[in-house]
Amino acid sequence: MKKIKKVTMGDQECDVHFGKYMDGKTYIELVCYGGDDDGCLYATATTNLRGLDLDEDEVLIKNYSENEGVLPALIDAGIVQDTGKKVNVGYAHANICKLIN
Repeated sequence: MKKIKKVTMGDQECDVHFGKYMDGKTYIELVCYGGDDDGCLYATATTNLRGLDLDEDEVLIKNYSENEGVLPALIDAGIVQDTGKKVNVGYAHANICKLIN
């Protein structure tokens, strides 16, 4: 995993970590450091769907349920750009976003 930026979710500042799902698609994790949250996984900002054809620079952002607010936080931090496209993931929709950098 490669850490490159920080993002703020609510009042929590997190490091942004990138990695690859088993199928080669990129995932984004938010990890907190300091105090009692030293190295604690705060959220996995992405989700993965088998068979969904994404460009290499695209990710599927989970901006619902416990992750509500993660998309604007990632946009504000300059990490992703929303494409306006969404994918049905059960009872919710996930946003297809382009990675910046």
